[in-house]
Amino acid sequence: MSENVGVESLKVNGEVITEKNEIRKEIRQFWEEVGGVGEVFGVREGCVTLERKNADELNERISKEEIERCVKRQKNGKAAGLDGIPYEMYKNGGEVVIDRMTVVFN
Repeated sequence: MSENVGVESLKVNGEVITEKNEIRKEIRQFWEEVGGVGEVFGVREGCVTLERKNADELNERISKEEIERCVKRQKNGKAAGLDGIPYEMYKNGGEVVIDRMTVVFN
């Protein structure tokens, strides 16, 4: 592992770690234990956040309201993904599109 971790601090389950060797240890442990499954990443102002998620939460159904919130947050004018569908289609597709997305995601 290189000497430069690339971040100044790491937040793990609410605790901020600033010591470089501790940061390396936590990141190594994270990937060894779960390989990224069930974890939430956040990178803000030079701090990486890792949070352990309860596996039961991952089995909960996704609500229509949650999908609506996510779709509304997407920016207009961005390139479409591999499917070629721009975000504006989802944002302007109305209740029918949100309903179908809810079915697909669940």
